[in-house]
Order: sequence, then C-alpha cells, then structure tokens
Amino acid sequence: MKTENQHSTARESLRQLNYFIGHVVAYFMINLALLFFIFTNMESRWWVISPAILWALVLLYHAIKFCGISFRRPKKQGGDTPVLQVTVKH
Repeated sequence: MKTENQHSTARESLRQLNYFIGHVVAYFMINLALLFFIFTNMESRWWVISPAILWALVLLYHAIKFCGISFRRPKKQGGDTPVLQVTVKH
C-alpha cells in the first residue's frame, strides 16, 4: 500500500516536472523568435519586451509553485502573528 502511494506521488511529481520543463522550453523558443523579430524590424521593436517580461513573471510563479513554496497569510490567532508565512513542501 505504501509503495503504491509513493509510486503515484512520484508519477505526479514527474508530470509536474514535465509541464515545467515544457513551459521553460516554450518561453525560450518563443522569445528567441521575438528577438529575431526585433532585429529584422527595427522600427517597432520595443513592444516585444513587455510580453517577455510578463511571461518571465508567470514562469517565476510556476517555478515557485513547482518547488512547493507557498506564500499564505496565517489564520488569525491571539497575540502577535507574522504577516506572511512561507511553507516549503519536502
């Protein structure tokens, strides 16, 4: 029973890793194409930077989520509570 649970957990981790790697590869391939566009069309090149920066932020979020880091506000309890709690899954 325990090995089946470990097997399904490992399978899910590999699936998430494959999605993350696909996201990184797509980011670099499409941004290389956009860089090619920048150098071939010099008049309207600056608009290309904003999608690359926004996509990089989404990729950063995906990386944080993939690593299992969670930024959540703790439930309010008595006394002084921290404003932000960081949880890392192992």
